Amino acid sequence: MKEIVEQEKRSLKQQLQAIYDNKMAYASLRMEEEMFPRVLDRVPEYGRIEDLDRLAPEDIYDVYKKMLAHDRMDLFIVGCFDEIQAKETVATFLVQSARFENAKWSIYQLVVRR
Repeated sequence: MKEIVEQEKRSLKQQLQAIYDNKMAYASLRMEEEMFPRVLDRVPEYGRIEDLDRLAPEDIYDVYKKMLAHDRMDLFIVGCFDEIQAKETVATFLVQSARFENAKWSIYQLVVRR
């Protein structure tokens, strides 16, 4: 697991460095940093190079578990399927999975007829 995290950190670091090498992208990033006075608003969604070295696999997994427990999740099922069976399958999975025991969820249906 640690090797995978290090590989992903190297990949992200390269992507972030590419932003700094692209004058237009870097200018946009700097503008956002100046426009938003709050620290959390100033951090881009893809992170900062200087934060990568501090990330540990355990920290990433802890955040992942918190996201599963507290963040909103949307599930889209597209194609031809039996509605009742799909609802039962999703509900069974959510109930059986310990990760979702406290999750708030709803099933919404979008029907497109031709």
